[in-house]
Amino acid sequence: MIIKDIKILLSDRKAIFIFILMPIVLTTILSFALKGSFSSESMTSAIPIAVVKEYDLNADMNDFQTLTHQWSTEHIDLENLFNPESTFFEDFLGNSQLKSVITYKVMSMEEANQALKDKSIYAVVILPEHFVYDQYVNLMMPNRNKIQVKVLTHPDYNYSGKVVRQIMTSYFDKLNERIVAKNTYLTYAIDHMSVGQVIESISPIINEEIINQPVEKIGVTGTKVIDSFTYYSIAMMAMFVLYSAGNAGKEMLREKRKITLDRNRSIGVSMTHMMLSKSLMTFLLTSFQMTVLLIFARFVLKVDWQFSLQLLVGIFFSAFAISGIGSFLGALTLATDNFRVANIFQNLLIHVFALIGGSYLPMDVLPDAVNKVSFLAVNRSILDLFLATYQARPITSSLLALGIIGMIFILAGWVIIKRQEGQLYVDTYKA
Repeated sequence: MIIKDIKILLSDRKAIFIFILMPIVLTTILSFALKGSFSSESMTSAIPIAVVKEYDLNADMNDFQTLTHQWSTEHIDLENLFNPESTFFEDFLGNSQLKSVITYKVMSMEEANQALKDKSIYAVVILPEHFVYDQYVNLMMPNRNKIQVKVLTHPDYNYSGKVVRQIMTSYFDKLNERIVAKNTYLTYAIDHMSVGQVIESISPIINEEIINQPVEKIGVTGTKVIDSFTYYSIAMMAMFVLYSAGNAGKEMLREKRKITLDRNRSIGVSMTHMMLSKSLMTFLLTSFQMTVLLIFARFVLKVDWQFSLQLLVGIFFSAFAISGIGSFLGALTLATDNFRVANIFQNLLIHVFALIGGSYLPMDVLPDAVNKVSFLAVNRSILDLFLATYQARPITSSLLALGIIGMIFILAGWVIIKRQEGQLYVDTYKA
């Protein structure tokens, strides 16, 4: 029966395309299209960005000089006291530690937009009008002006854009610390010094080093980085093995419609044995499917798979869970005498599972509400299992989950089949 089922399957070119070729095609497309959304490029090289200056340095400094003359007749040498532009570009962005994370070029807005489209840069930092003037006010005067820096990112480099936004935030966090210290100093100094003396004496506070802690990029010891090729080769595999279960869900009813089921029963083959045959066929198909996809990922996409006993165990438990689901769907489809159950699973539920189980998008970018229900998707367990295997992390919990899933669905399918078999005997007796 198994040999016959495999021959029938191999004659179905559409099924072969879905089981093998489609996940290969989608894995390749998604891996290349979304590689910028993974952190691999930022872990190995600096993120290229553009900085657009919408302010006029000389105008900002002259405006602030005019403001200080309203408070004091003393001349203040602003450039030697504090220079916001050199602080941002030289002390902050030019810091040797930060250069290992991002590199920048000053561009016009038009040049930056074109570079962003060409993907020669991943993000654009826009410094607003009065950027220098507002920093002078915030760091030397009692009042405070709002500074709104904008960060534009390329949609293919979302994670890199997040890194750039966090870095810009860290700069202004440091400025806020200076402002708090400055305000504390002004509270006491203004009663004892002239405005000019206060501003000049405030230099040590506002010129505190922007980066005073080392920035070091390291990975978790012994853990490989997950890039887009690794993730989607696993994610698509975890999704498309579900189609094997959907295909198995139709086999029992097909046998009934072709009178094969009755012929088998007439020679003493029980429906339980037929269900187990379909289950074993699904197990072999899923194992073959996963093996081909892993080999493709290893030798074509250059995913660093280490073929080992742990990987074979992962394939075994995944195929066992899928065969269990296929057995349940087959029994349910036979009991309802309608392909609707299997069709709903293939055309709707698989896509729902792919969405909530991380096959379409990584789990860490999905809302918390989706993460809370992701345990319902068997592809989530398969995905977690192979990600853990790739990174040499413990896989016991994933193996246990898949083993339980397989057992529950095989038993549920067996109960349905036994009831269906009993009903057929009753119908035969009455006839």
